[in-house]
This record gives sequence, structure tokens and C-alpha cells, in this order.
Amino acid sequence: MLPEAMSYIASVSMVTALLQVYANFGSIGSARTLFDQLHQKDVVAWSVMIAAYTQSGQPGDAFDTLRQMHLANQKPNETIYVGLLRSCSFMAEQEIGESIHTNVTKAGYLSNTFLTSALIDMYCKFGRVRQGKAIFDENHLKYFICCHVGVQ
Repeated sequence: MLPEAMSYIASVSMVTALLQVYANFGSIGSARTLFDQLHQKDVVAWSVMIAAYTQSGQPGDAFDTLRQMHLANQKPNETIYVGLLRSCSFMAEQEIGESIHTNVTKAGYLSNTFLTSALIDMYCKFGRVRQGKAIFDENHLKYFICCHVGVQ
């Protein structure tokens, strides 16, 4: 449980920075407690919480947090989608990954190289190399994407 003194923190950016610290040290429970106490969550706070779950191997919690984000009428940004695509790969959730791909396309985020490389990586991990190659072929920053996916 967080100290009583933490309840006075009013700045979303300060709380989000603290969320990131908790996440970096693997204290996901403390991060979630602080996140739940935050009355006005911005997209960065949501992103930090979803990424914390993804990076700690808790993809189910990442998707639960996304659902909560939608209920709060918040829209995911590119960073959130990258984390969710990695969760899809981890959980072998091809259908959800395809749905995310559709949302990313509709939002106009395919110019984001990290997001594009996450899509390529996801499709290749599902054994759908043609789909991954099609995304690669459509992108203008092929060299960067190739290096990024290769490093992963």
C-alpha cells in the first residue's frame, strides 16, 4: 500500500513518472495501486500501465487495462499499440492482433516504424510471413524496420 502522503499528488505527469519508476523496478502491484488512485488519467499514464503489464509478462492484464481505457473514452496511441502487439505475439492471440492491425490502419498510424515493425514481428511469429512481408513492402523505411525486427 502506498503511504498516506502520496494522496496529495495532483500532477498527472508526476504520478506517471512515478508509475514508470515502479514499472522499471518490477513493482507492478504498486504501479497499479497508484494508477487506480489517479483520478484523471491521460494517454501517457494508460500507456505506462499497459507497457508495464506487457513487459512483465502479464499480457492479459494489459488487455484488461485497454478495455478500461476504452470505457474511460480514451483512445490508444502508437506506443500502446506496439505493446499490445507484443502481447498478442506472446499470448498467440492472432485474432486480436489482426483487430489491432485494423485499428492501427484506420487511425493512420502505419507510418510509425516501431508500430510497423511490431506488426511484421507479430505476423511472422504467427507463421504468416507473407502478411509480414506485405507490410514490409508497403513501408518506405524498410532498412530501419529490417534492422529493428532483426534485433528483436
